[in-house]
Amino acid sequence: MATIVPAAADVEREAQMMVDFLARWAPFGAGDEDIYPTFGVDPDTFYERVARHLRADPTLVRPGQNAGELMSYCRRRAGSPPPAVS
Repeated sequence: MATIVPAAADVEREAQMMVDFLARWAPFGAGDEDIYPTFGVDPDTFYERVARHLRADPTLVRPGQNAGELMSYCRRRAGSPPPAVS
């Protein structure tokens, strides 16, 4: 059985939608109830994916947003420990 791999444009579009959703709701500490119906994943998975997208491409944030702050928010919401400092 062949594995279906999404097109790069689809992955990029999903990443932008996820980052935009996070940026819209993070200031209110809300939005978890809309994550599954909107993206089809549980909140922990959502926050892990958004953090991964932001690490890979910090330019996904819109002007006036801070990729580092959004990644920190994702780690807190997903219950992930902060990254190790070397």
